[in-house]
Amino acid sequence: MANPALWVLHTSRRLAPPKFRAFVDFICARYPDLSVVLSG
Repeated sequence: MANPALWVLHTSRRLAPPKFRAFVDFICARYPDLSVVLSG
């Protein structure tokens, strides 16, 4: 079975709002085995 992955797309990493970053951090903490790819 393939490992699950979550892709997080945003227009710009340096302009990401704090709420957006907090959401990504929450998902990473909640699903530690999930592969998260940030693209923006």
